[in-house]
Amino acid sequence: MLSSAYKRSKSRVDAAYKKVGTTLVCLEPLRIQIPERFAERDLAVIEDVSYILGCMAIITEDNYYASSMVTGMLRTEPDRIGRTVVDDVGYIELYYDKGSKIIASTDPVVNDNLPHRVYTELYGKGRIPWYYDYEDIPRLFENSGKYNGVTLGADLAIWEYVASSLCRDPEDPTRYYRQVPNAKASLNTKRPYFIALRNVSFGSTNMTAKLGGSYYDPGMTSALANPSDRAERFESMLRQ
Repeated sequence: MLSSAYKRSKSRVDAAYKKVGTTLVCLEPLRIQIPERFAERDLAVIEDVSYILGCMAIITEDNYYASSMVTGMLRTEPDRIGRTVVDDVGYIELYYDKGSKIIASTDPVVNDNLPHRVYTELYGKGRIPWYYDYEDIPRLFENSGKYNGVTLGADLAIWEYVASSLCRDPEDPTRYYRQVPNAKASLNTKRPYFIALRNVSFGSTNMTAKLGGSYYDPGMTSALANPSDRAERFESMLRQ
């Protein structure tokens, strides 16, 4: 299935459940999607008592969705569990009937180590789920003080810089997505290509940075395949 088959509408999804105390109860059948690899990274525990990272998509039967950015583990009570593939990536799909508890408690367990795992999986490895777009990425840790006890999102400008480094032109990963003509108008039809921040081939912009890290071989290959056409200020400073 392609992510373009889903339509984003927070208001439509909000109308599909209600809050009863600290519980979210379905008013109609719903489902949640999270990447399969979350279970491999201790970001989801699917057992008799299931906990999942709140970085998920909530989807209605007619494929409207809303994305959640809760960097905490939430308890959920699915009626059925399945698997789906979106844009060639495997996702765990949790199904909820009308009246089921999609979130059994909206009070996550505060874990100050969780942001590191989330950062490594999504930003460090560039594994951004289909339900997050270009404007979501800087806001992921916006409420980390509430959910994790550590304030990471106080300065949005820092995370906007991270997002701009992560998002690339799908036709040329060496070019930033923000440099694509009419990029904002193209968001619905031209999803960014996400690189791993630790990827020296695309993440580094000069030969010194590519060769100076822990990944010499891919850095050298990138430096030869994409040579710099100008000396950057960092390199000029080292040569003085």
